[in-house]
Amino acid sequence: MYTKFIFFLCLFDFSRQELTDSCSYNKKIFELKCENFTKFSDLKLEKLNNSIRIKQLFLSPKNQIDFDYQAAFQLDQITSLILNESEITLKNFKSFDTSITEFFIWRSSSVHIDASKIKFLINKQDLNSCDLSLASVAKFFRKFKKIKFGPSVEFLEPFCPILFYRIDLETLEFSNLDRGILSAINFDVSDFMYSQISKLVIKDSRLKNLDSTQLDNRIFGNLQSFSYSSLAEDVNFSIEEQVFSNFSQIQFLEISLQNLADFVYGTNLTWLKNVESQKFELILRDYSKSYSYPDKDFCIFYDSLKDKKFTPIIYTNETIECSCTLVWLVKELVNSKNVHSNGSVENCLENFEEIFEKCSFETKIRECYPESTTTTSTTKTTTLVTSSTAKQTLTNTVPLKKENVWSVIPAVIGIIGILLFVPFIGYYFYYERRKKLRKKYPHEKENVNTF
Repeated sequence: MYTKFIFFLCLFDFSRQELTDSCSYNKKIFELKCENFTKFSDLKLEKLNNSIRIKQLFLSPKNQIDFDYQAAFQLDQITSLILNESEITLKNFKSFDTSITEFFIWRSSSVHIDASKIKFLINKQDLNSCDLSLASVAKFFRKFKKIKFGPSVEFLEPFCPILFYRIDLETLEFSNLDRGILSAINFDVSDFMYSQISKLVIKDSRLKNLDSTQLDNRIFGNLQSFSYSSLAEDVNFSIEEQVFSNFSQIQFLEISLQNLADFVYGTNLTWLKNVESQKFELILRDYSKSYSYPDKDFCIFYDSLKDKKFTPIIYTNETIECSCTLVWLVKELVNSKNVHSNGSVENCLENFEEIFEKCSFETKIRECYPESTTTTSTTKTTTLVTSSTAKQTLTNTVPLKKENVWSVIPAVIGIIGILLFVPFIGYYFYYERRKKLRKKYPHEKENVNTF
C-alpha cells in the first residue's frame, strides 16, 4: 500500500497548479499553459495572480481559431507578468493578424508556431496584394529574435516579403517545408537593406529545388548561416547555381541528405563555385552513410572548391577508405585541434602525410583538365603545408583558351618588329658616322673606322 502511494505521488506533478479552467502554471520552469479553450475570452487571464512570472507561454485552443485582436486584448492582461527573453508556443491557429503590436510580444525573444494553418492578415485583410505600403503596419514578427515553424504547419500561401520588413532575426526555421516560402517580389525593396536575418534553417524538408526566388538576396542578403536537411528518399534536391552568389557574409553552409551521392552527381556542386564568401564552414552529412567520396569524384569537388577557403565538416560511414577526394577536402584540418567530423575523417588525418603523397594530386589535377595536354597552358603553383616539417606542392594546370591565344599574337608580332628594327637603326647611325669622318679626314683612311 505504501509503495502504491509513493508511486502515485511520483506521477503527480506538484510543481503545476491549475489557475483557470483552461490554464495551468508550472512554477519550476515559469510556464503558463492554456489548452482546449474555444475563444480567448474563456482564458480569464485578468484573474491570474500578479505574483507569478512567465518565461514560457503555451497556447493551444480546442479548435482552430484566429490569432487576432481578441488574443491581443487577453494577452495584454498579463504583459506585466511576462519576463524578458520569454518563449511563446502557438498551436492550432488558422490565421495570424500581423498588425497586432500592443501586447507582450515586445518582451518575447522567440515564437514557435505549429499545428496551424499559416495565413497572414493585416487588419483582418488578406495579404494577397502584398503592397509595400502595408509594410510599416505588419509588425507581428518585428521584435522576435527567433521564429520557428514546426513540422505540422500548413502553408496556405507563400509569405508576402513585407512580413520581414526591417526585421532583425537571429534564426528563421522551417520544418517539413515542401514548397517556396516567399511570394514573388514585384516592388522596389531598397528599404529591405535594413532587414537582418542571420540564420536560416530548413529541416526535414521535401523541397525539390532551392532557387533565388526562395532565397532572395534582397530579403536574406545579410545571411550568415544556411542549413538544409531532408530525410526524404524520393526527393532529388538541387540548388540553383547562382543562389549564393550575392551572399558575401555566409560563414556556415550545411547540406544533410538521405542520399548525398545523388545530390553530388545531380548538381556537380557547381553552386559552390558561386558562393561569394571566401571563407566558410562546409558541412556535408549523408544520412544513409553510403557515399564514400570516391576518387572518381575528385574533379567535382576540386573544380567547385579550388578557389575557396573552407573548413569541411563531413559525416559519413566511419568505415570507408580514406580516398584521395576525402584527403583533399580535409587538408585544412591537418593541424587543426577542432575536428568535428566523424571517424572516417579522423582516420585520414592520422596517416595524412603518407596518404597525401600517394595521391599524387599534381597528376589528378591535370586529369581534371585533359585538354591542357594538347594546348598551351598557364601554370599556377600553390603550396600546401601538411605539417610543421612536410610540404607538398600542387601544380594546377589550367588550359589556355583559344580566345586568349589570339590575344597574345599582337604582342608576339610587336616583339619580332622590335628585334628587327633595333639592328637597322644601329647600322644607320654607324653608316652616317662613318660618312662624316670620311669627309672630314679624306687622307686618313686608317682612322675612318674610329668612333
